[in-house]
Amino acid sequence: MASPHALPDTDLVRKIKWLLFFRLILIIFCIILVVLLTAGEKLASRFLFALTILGIALALNLFYLGIFRWARDHVKFVMVQIIADAILESILVYLTGGANSVFTFLFLATIFSATMCLTSTAGYLFASGITVMLGVITLIYAFHIYGPLPLPLISQDSSFIERIKRSLGFRYILVQLITHALAFHIIAALGGYLASHLLKYRVLYEEILDNMAEGLIAIDASGRIIYINDEARRLLSHHGRDSLVFRNIGEVFRRREEQRVVEILINKEETDSELKISMREGETKDINIKTSVLKDSRGHSRGLIGIFTDLTPRKRLEEAERRASRLQDAELLATSIAHEIRNPLASIRGAIQELANVVNEETSAGLIENGPVQLADIAVRESDRLEHIIGNFLRFARMGPPHLKKLDISELIDEVVILLKQRSDSRDITITADVPPDLRVSGDAEQLKQAFLNLGVNAFEAMKNSDNPASFTISAGAQHSAGRVTKSDAELVVTKRQMVEIRFEDTGPGIKEKDQAKIFAPFYTTRTDGTGLGLSIVHKIVEMHGGTSEIENTTTGACVRIRLPMVAGETPNEESAS
Repeated sequence: MASPHALPDTDLVRKIKWLLFFRLILIIFCIILVVLLTAGEKLASRFLFALTILGIALALNLFYLGIFRWARDHVKFVMVQIIADAILESILVYLTGGANSVFTFLFLATIFSATMCLTSTAGYLFASGITVMLGVITLIYAFHIYGPLPLPLISQDSSFIERIKRSLGFRYILVQLITHALAFHIIAALGGYLASHLLKYRVLYEEILDNMAEGLIAIDASGRIIYINDEARRLLSHHGRDSLVFRNIGEVFRRREEQRVVEILINKEETDSELKISMREGETKDINIKTSVLKDSRGHSRGLIGIFTDLTPRKRLEEAERRASRLQDAELLATSIAHEIRNPLASIRGAIQELANVVNEETSAGLIENGPVQLADIAVRESDRLEHIIGNFLRFARMGPPHLKKLDISELIDEVVILLKQRSDSRDITITADVPPDLRVSGDAEQLKQAFLNLGVNAFEAMKNSDNPASFTISAGAQHSAGRVTKSDAELVVTKRQMVEIRFEDTGPGIKEKDQAKIFAPFYTTRTDGTGLGLSIVHKIVEMHGGTSEIENTTTGACVRIRLPMVAGETPNEESAS
């Protein structure tokens, strides 16, 4: 049925709960009313039947309450209830005087319920249907008084029939029916008007507030949650708004990591704080919390509003900018130093080789022992090693921009796994890949392959010092709402884009906390024989592809997460503009 104010199902669930509650109140009120009407008099059979009808209504309400959680179609569930209400009310009105019954007000409640829980059209239909039913009841009374038609369950009550006769003139009947019909349809119209305005209000806080970039939570003076939007629930790792609203904040946020949030929100003072929150998934986020106290006209606190801002993307951008600035300065300085070292290094190596030749001749002639020759060999090997380090660094510093093509990540990972399995140091390591097909990125195949191989080699080295069974796993998946923070003039801009996340997990000892912040820095290494350039090269390649790289510890070892921008599902290796 078309509706000018069709509501989300979650809203209808709340209305059903209120309908069940108010129906219970009305039934109790009607039972009390029947008792008052019969006080001091012999209880007529019609009132016994009326109490029976009210008992049936009470039993049905409890039945509705019992099956509510299993109801799938809430619209039909409400429709059945309101139709049953209208039928039971008609019987009750018939038993207690028809149009003269004190219970005709129940029709108004039913029409209002139909309008609020269903649609304004449903409200008008119920108003018309109830008008017809009341007209039929009135005609039944009229035919009994002015004709031979009996009144089942009522005819024996002669005093009641006499009272009805005195008030049941034609004009009176007509006026009553017109008045009731107008009242029923006015209630339907007012209910429709109220429902449409309530919808506008709900659009304000469900559509606008729920789509805010910031989290928002409203708390009353007693500490109960009045409203919480989707972003606040995400930042605080809670799901299901209905399970949070009207609950005390101390009951909802009970984790040790959330106690600082509770302290801020119950402080009843305006604050602006930054703190770290550990998510239930294990991730740590930087959150800014601003609170504003709501006061009445006398200055008394009515509650508090808290606004949560996720600072994690901003912090990552700032850290990336600092890192990029340091890297740029380091690259310029180190490139210059590398050239300065390389020239004399070549001269030193040549001189040592010449010296070794001379010493070799004298050793052969028996003039000296071969000890100096061994020292010369060591010097040559170490100079070769230094040449290798400098060569690696210059390749890192001079790394050119990627030649972008559309790549299928699963095919690229398959090649990397084959290359890693061919290494001599991978014999005792279980290497697995779990990458779905059709995950495509725009990238340079050789550079990305180099980055992934570096991560594998780095993991192999780390697992040499672990007591766990050596295992290296590569997995990937799509992130459909990844946010990217960029700078535009003087402000930060968050844009949404699809990303491919590739995870490289090992079973090594993990990364020490003091090393995590510097793990991607050039020349920073935790191994005695490392150059400190492997992860730096990975980070630089990923950045040049517009992606991000992170490293974290897991319960079994370490995990490196590489995120690269996803491209549309076109044929892999198709050229794209770089």
